[in-house]
Amino acid sequence: MRSIILTAFLFIFILGWKTNEFTDWIIISSILVTGFAFTISGMHFNRYHMVIFVVFFILIFYSLVIAEGSLLINYAADFQPLLRAVRALINFIGAISIVYIYYTIYGNNFSKHLMLHIYAVLVIHAVILLVMSVDASIRSQVYSITWNFAVTAYDTGPRNWGVRVSGVTVGLASTSLVQCFGLLIAPALLAMWRDKISVTLAVVISSPLLVNSLFLTGRSGMLIGIVLAPWVIYLNFLGDRQRVLQMFRLGFGLLIVFTLMPTFFNFLSPQYRALYFQRAGIVLDVLQFEEVQDIEILQSMYFLPDNFVVTIFGSSNLGRSDALAYIPSDIGYVLIIHAIGVIGLLMTLFPLLFGISSAWKVRNFDVYLGSSTVILVVASLIFNGKEIALLTRHQWSIQALLICACFLLLAQRENQEQSDRKKIPHSLSVRTAQRQDVLQS
Repeated sequence: MRSIILTAFLFIFILGWKTNEFTDWIIISSILVTGFAFTISGMHFNRYHMVIFVVFFILIFYSLVIAEGSLLINYAADFQPLLRAVRALINFIGAISIVYIYYTIYGNNFSKHLMLHIYAVLVIHAVILLVMSVDASIRSQVYSITWNFAVTAYDTGPRNWGVRVSGVTVGLASTSLVQCFGLLIAPALLAMWRDKISVTLAVVISSPLLVNSLFLTGRSGMLIGIVLAPWVIYLNFLGDRQRVLQMFRLGFGLLIVFTLMPTFFNFLSPQYRALYFQRAGIVLDVLQFEEVQDIEILQSMYFLPDNFVVTIFGSSNLGRSDALAYIPSDIGYVLIIHAIGVIGLLMTLFPLLFGISSAWKVRNFDVYLGSSTVILVVASLIFNGKEIALLTRHQWSIQALLICACFLLLAQRENQEQSDRKKIPHSLSVRTAQRQDVLQS
């Protein structure tokens, strides 16, 4: 029962949808769980948290200054970079609170339960995606509940057919990456829970659902997953030849599922199967380094602002505001530089890069948590080369949870080392006193 409640809350925290134009359930759940952790559990922050806080506060202040400057110069400003930074900070504090609660409940085994519940959330969402693709009435109801007007506005095309759905999120390509996170942490889960057959079977059996969810949301998750798969095996199982072979067997099984997917889902529409083969063909073309039209389009979207000052400091314009000029690019790095400049981009990257650095240290004593954290953050850094992915709602929710878990383990290790250092002088003084007593006698 406890696991069900925690998983349900994680579902809201990770995939929470909008409640109105300004608020979503991720923010609400972050605030609620933070209040609970402070009042009930006595949560406290460590020095790793404080480093991230300082950077976020500077980023928020910087974004505000740039927006105000744009108001003075252009009589218009885009406050989205500022709001994104504020939301990411609230989300991060919520992640700290959730990790602290998991540690209070599960003790030293908290990380394996946290990762398992994250995986369960993504599998549940994969089931929702599948059901939405089959039943148009359920699809419309979910879009209505989640304020997903951008999707319901489509009258024709893949989204209307139900072969491309976003679930409870508002994204498509970004949602495919979130779903891919489940597949990327699956090998670590199989290793962490290898002594519990029921969990191992559940992970193996549910993985095809995650594969299918990638086809229902977009091909970006598939491509990044394929690129990172060898690194997942390398980082998690370096030196463990038997485990590497097991993972390759699992990968081979998923490849068979990938190949036979149209047969398994023949009860779906013909459009689904057509779109399946189209996406699979594009993936194969990219892997074979053949020219793909989408890649050529992306290449044309890489450019810097004409103004050097804007390149360094930004203009507040994230490219999609009605009050400011449209920027003909979807590339995350390009849009962030236009909005808050190279300086703002570096501050945006800092929490993620600091998380990678901390996770790499954690690999020395929790290889699966550390490796999974590194892989998921790197996935977003890659995806940001297609569209904005840094500190975005659903991706950052998962990454913040794992990064905060790493912070907790590092802080515990440091406290233990300090405690051990204090014990050494004490033991030496006791031995010295004993020797003096012996000599005097």
